[in-house]
Amino acid sequence: MRRRRVFNQEQRLEFLARFERSGLTQMEFCRRAKLPLSTLSLWRRGPGAATGAAASGPAFAEVRLSAPSPVGAVTLHLPSGAKLEVPVGTDARWLALLLKSVRPSLRR
Repeated sequence: MRRRRVFNQEQRLEFLARFERSGLTQMEFCRRAKLPLSTLSLWRRGPGAATGAAASGPAFAEVRLSAPSPVGAVTLHLPSGAKLEVPVGTDARWLALLLKSVRPSLRR
């Protein structure tokens, strides 16, 4: 029986950073690193993915402030051209989960 390898957060972040720097496909990187493709895919889209992205360097987005909205909402203008209107008082954790779920489309 094969023993399951367990990786700590630091090791996961290192694999993610190495993958980002490698320029390889996920499949080729995993073959060379002897890492299951499903493991790397999970790390890239899971909760640690945001942390992994931060480890490779900060990401910045332009923010333009305007006069407060009379209806009590904030409008986010996403790089894809989409607009997201969020009512004032929206739960920050819910909003963070929403933005993480659309993260791949934010890079366009």
